[in-house]
Amino acid sequence: MKISGKISGMGTEIPFKMFFKQPKCIRSEISMNGKNMIQAFDGKVGWYISPQNKDNKPEKMPEEMLSKLKVQSNFLESPFKDYKQKGVKVKLAGKSKVDGRNAYKLILTMKDKQGLTVYIDADKYVFFKTTIEVKKGKEKARLDTYLKNHKNINGILIPYSVENYINGKKASSMQIESVETDIKLDDALFRMPK
Repeated sequence: MKISGKISGMGTEIPFKMFFKQPKCIRSEISMNGKNMIQAFDGKVGWYISPQNKDNKPEKMPEEMLSKLKVQSNFLESPFKDYKQKGVKVKLAGKSKVDGRNAYKLILTMKDKQGLTVYIDADKYVFFKTTIEVKKGKEKARLDTYLKNHKNINGILIPYSVENYINGKKASSMQIESVETDIKLDDALFRMPK
């Protein structure tokens, strides 16, 4: 799958492209001032190229960056699919009003002990919010992601609007403009260049 759109944050709009390939491959490209920022995960190794790096060489991704990218790599697959075989524990934490919606709250504990809270609309059965605790050095932060304006694209429900909040403050939003499914993507697109 290839997704194109714009990310808004801190008064700017930046075009982006994301590529997904089963199982767990992801690549994102963001264009800033004529330079590309790339983050990728081939299912084993996470890497990135930063526009601040003058030699434009790929670098291995630090673990805190990689843990977030691993969560994003599951974009095409429900975290509940084959969860027992993946070593994921799921706990139903009740039903309540969340942002004005009747919602089921599920707490997932991944094999690497990373926790993810998923809120599912109790009437439409659509994921509309996720919460994850992320680390940046020694500090922890809560990342809330709101998924809105879902559209059915070839049997996959895609949120065309995604908003991210860090510790309750809006950090960024993403608007999807186009989605292409069932396209051929070379594995080399996700592998770290030498």
